[in-house]
Amino acid sequence: MNMMMVCSSPADMTETRELQQLSKHFAEMNDSFSQQLQSKEDLLTSTKNDLETLKKRLEQITQGMGTLNSSLKQCLEERNALQAQTERAIQDQQTAERSLEETKQKLDRIEKDLCPQNWILMDKKCLIFDEEQKTWYECLRKCAQTSANILTVRSHDESLKSFLANKGNYWLGMELRWTRSSKELKWPEDYGKYIEQGKSWTVSNGKYDSDYNRNNNMCACEMEILQGKYRYNKHYSY
Repeated sequence: MNMMMVCSSPADMTETRELQQLSKHFAEMNDSFSQQLQSKEDLLTSTKNDLETLKKRLEQITQGMGTLNSSLKQCLEERNALQAQTERAIQDQQTAERSLEETKQKLDRIEKDLCPQNWILMDKKCLIFDEEQKTWYECLRKCAQTSANILTVRSHDESLKSFLANKGNYWLGMELRWTRSSKELKWPEDYGKYIEQGKSWTVSNGKYDSDYNRNNNMCACEMEILQGKYRYNKHYSY
């Protein structure tokens, strides 16, 4: 069998090398393009994921904005309700103040009707205070001239004692006590159990004290209120 030998020319060899180089270059370009394409795909996937994350975040923000708007709306409604309630409270307060002032004026008119002119109503008594110094008997006669008695101050008369707290010394009067067969004048037991003869009880700056009858103190007279009018209990004779 005869074997034939094929010999390549230099031009063929050169062409072959060029083809090999082109093939290698094409393979390299293909690899590079594949890598770039994969990189683009990875970037696209990452971008897509980022967009999905942003979308979810936007949905959360939108939902949060909705919740915030709802809360803000509720706050505005509560504020409006509170403002309306405050306005009603102010109106109620103004109405109460007017009613209180009207009641006070009515009480002032009632007080003026219950007590004589220039007398004051306190603890269901009509009272008048005379700062002119007098003996106990002069005070007694002074009160009798106005159909009144010398002031009595009991231990439970807190408002009266408070009223007298800074007004100096006033004479105090006796009370009429009834027994089965008679009546007699006695010092109220609130003043104290013993008083020296020739002395009478006084109230000194709101506290019980005593002084000799001939000495001078201020004088206060009282009338008791009975059914819208004042009455006089003629306790003393002199």
